[in-house]
Amino acid sequence: MTEPKTTELETIKINTKEGKLLSDLVSLESDLEFTKATLKLLSQRPAETKSDNEINTVNIELSENVVINRALYTSALISYTRCFNKGARLGLTSEIFNYFKDSEGAKKAHKHFTDLRSKHFAHSINPFEQHQTIGLLKENHVVSVANINIFLLNHTNQETFLNLVEASLLYVKREIELKTKLVLEEAQKMSMEEIEKAKKTSMKIAGLEQVNEFRK
Repeated sequence: MTEPKTTELETIKINTKEGKLLSDLVSLESDLEFTKATLKLLSQRPAETKSDNEINTVNIELSENVVINRALYTSALISYTRCFNKGARLGLTSEIFNYFKDSEGAKKAHKHFTDLRSKHFAHSINPFEQHQTIGLLKENHVVSVANINIFLLNHTNQETFLNLVEASLLYVKREIELKTKLVLEEAQKMSMEEIEKAKKTSMKIAGLEQVNEFRK
C-alpha cells in the first residue's frame, strides 16, 4: 500500500472587490456562529437565583454562576452587534430582517439588543444591571448599610436574541453561497499573466510523514 504524500497547494490571494466581500461575509459568519454557540451554552446553564447575588456590607460576592452567565451574555452581545458595525469590514443592516413576517418586530428586537450592548459597555446605568445602596433596619432603626448589585437575564429575551442570530446567519450563508460562485467565475477568467501577478501563498495538506511534526 502506497502511503499518501504531502500535497502542496499553490494558491493566489484574490483581491477583487467581490473577493474581499466574500472574505467579509465569512468573517461575519464566524462571529454569528460564535454568538449562536454562546447563547445555546447560556440557555443550558442554571438560571440565577437569589443566593447568586448576596447582600454584603463590605463587598459584592458574585457566585460562579453569575460570573459565567455574565461573561457568556456579554460575549454574545459583542460578537453579534459588531456584525452590524460599519468599518473596514462589511457591516450588516437591519434590512436583512425585511423578509420576516413581523419585520418591524424583528427590527425592534434587534435595536433592543444593539442598544443594550451600547448601554452595557458605555454606561454604568443600564436595564439589566441594578446597583442600590440600602439601609438595614432593626426595630425601625438603620443598623448598617449594604449594597446590592444584581445582574438580571431574561430567558425569553435570550430566545428572541437567538432567533435574530439564526436569521442573520441564514442571510449571511445565502450571500456566501452566491458570492462564492461569482468569485469563482471571475477567477476562472483570469489570464496567466493576471495569475502570475497575483500574490501567491502556499498551503500544505499533511501526509502521514508530517503528522508527528504537527503535534510538536
